[in-house]
Amino acid sequence: MNDAEENESSGASPAPTASGAAWDILGAASRGKADTFLDEQIDVLRLQKAKLEKEDVAIDHEIALNLSHLRFRRLGDFSKFALETAAGLLVIAVLFALFAVAWEAANDHSLVIDAFTVPPDLAEKGVSGEVVASALLDRLASLQDETDSSRAPDTYASNWGSDIKVEIPNTGISVAEAYRSLVGWLGHQTHISGEVYHTAKGIALVARVRGHAGARFEGRDGDVDQLVSRAAESIYHETQPYRYAVYVSNVRGESARGEALMKELALNGSEADRPWAYSVWGEDVAADDNMPLALSLTRKAYELAPELPLMPYNIVQMDAIVAHDEDELAMTRATERDLAGSGASMITARSAVTMTLQARETDEEELGDFAGAVADDQRMLEGPDFEGAHMAAFYIKASNLVLDHDVSGSRRALDQGSDTDMEKQSAVGFGWTLANFVLPQYMALAEEGNWKVARAHIEGLLQLPVVRSIVSQASNRTQLYPWLALAEAETGELDKALALIGRSPLDCYLCLRLRGRIDRIKGNASGAEIWFARAVAAAPSIPFAYSEWGAELLREGKYDAAIEKFREANLKGPHFADPLEMWGEALMAKNRSDLALAKFEEANKYAPNWGRLHLEWGEALFYAGRKDEARKQFTIAASLDLSAADKASLAKWMGPHV
Repeated sequence: MNDAEENESSGASPAPTASGAAWDILGAASRGKADTFLDEQIDVLRLQKAKLEKEDVAIDHEIALNLSHLRFRRLGDFSKFALETAAGLLVIAVLFALFAVAWEAANDHSLVIDAFTVPPDLAEKGVSGEVVASALLDRLASLQDETDSSRAPDTYASNWGSDIKVEIPNTGISVAEAYRSLVGWLGHQTHISGEVYHTAKGIALVARVRGHAGARFEGRDGDVDQLVSRAAESIYHETQPYRYAVYVSNVRGESARGEALMKELALNGSEADRPWAYSVWGEDVAADDNMPLALSLTRKAYELAPELPLMPYNIVQMDAIVAHDEDELAMTRATERDLAGSGASMITARSAVTMTLQARETDEEELGDFAGAVADDQRMLEGPDFEGAHMAAFYIKASNLVLDHDVSGSRRALDQGSDTDMEKQSAVGFGWTLANFVLPQYMALAEEGNWKVARAHIEGLLQLPVVRSIVSQASNRTQLYPWLALAEAETGELDKALALIGRSPLDCYLCLRLRGRIDRIKGNASGAEIWFARAVAAAPSIPFAYSEWGAELLREGKYDAAIEKFREANLKGPHFADPLEMWGEALMAKNRSDLALAKFEEANKYAPNWGRLHLEWGEALFYAGRKDEARKQFTIAASLDLSAADKASLAKWMGPHV
């Protein structure tokens, strides 16, 4: 129960309130006084309302002023931030510019030739100090241009590349002088200075590299150009020892002196020069027919710089000369890995293009992908002609075409150049590809079964002075003589063939394979299989010995064993057409011409111009009951190269059978 209810129940009156009291008073007042009171209250309320309205206006105005002030302050803050940011960026730009200048100065490896001091009478004749310095500059630039090397310029311990300049000091203080001072403090410039003066017999020119004793050259009064040239070579030798050694060997033709310079660099040169020097020293030793030492030196170079593509690539060359095909393939792949890595920056861009194509082509050749190799040979011919790449690719392409059973294509390729001159030059052997690449004419004759002419051809090569030289003996042992031995065996000279092949190295992959083929011609099937087995063991990743072993088993009628060898060859070289074609022949011999068709079709992807392949394919189609398709294959075979035996076989098929 609330208080009102309680009061009501008790009969008591409610307690008076303030408003109630006012109304009680107003009720008790007269009518006039009540009206006056109400009017006054209304006026008070109006005044309060007007005041409140003014206060609202003032508040709104104050809010507007505050917002305006805040906006102004915000704009000021933005302006201050912008100014501070601009000042900061300016400071950063200045610091960056100073850093860039300092960086450029610290990495300045240029060659600076100061004006020479010359006698007044020479200066009056136009041979001023600036003229002598400029002549020296021109000769040094010429020496660099004449030195063709795969080595990238920035790999030299002291490299000034094409940045050679004559410098005439200014007087006073200038930006150029300030930069020179900075370079002198931070940089690695090579400074050349010198003087020309009269002697009792004529004149002398002294050229000195800063920090080294000067080299003095004397001559007659009119020999300034000759003295400058001699001074330039001396400076080139002192500042660029590797380049100078290459220049001596390749440009001046002083191979013995060049080899001595490379040997000295390899043993005692800078860390940057030593792997390069070992590599070139190995090439020089190989030319002297010391292949064990050559391999040792090139492997030492690879040990010192395993990331540098040229190091494994040079081992590829040596391994190919001695026919170590398994190692050659491994080093070819190491070269390809290095070319895809950071070491590629250590060789010139021009040499990298050539080396990439040559390495890939070598890989393809070693696995029997001759069609792929031909495509890369063509790319090489269309690319830069670095260190004889075009001449090499010319012959390699012709050889790879015939190895892909395209005899006509090979001869067309040879017709595009002066093959006689090229053969004389390249018969020494470019060691970095398949060993028989210098013999495209021989291989074409062998493909046709024309062994007498093939034998005469190779005997003629062996009479060339360049082939009889010491330089050629290593490649002769593993290339020319083994192929001559095979030609002798094929022409009935078995005793000569056995004697010649018997002198070939037993670690030579090609030699082991040809020993097996010669034993097969002799009728010694078991001996042939032994040699093929040894060749497989010597190069288990290479498909050729597997394929030739399978061919021997096919001739013996051991079809299942032959197919197994062809399968192994195909696993090693999936783009090698020979085992696929012979696999098809073995299946036909087992009366499974239906299965042989797939092998012939696959082989055709890699050797589409192989006449015998299309002949055998036609036979398989005929036996499978597909005579129209057989006739098509016989027609294709008739348009391609065939041996005499295959031509006779085709003539029979083109007669009553189809």
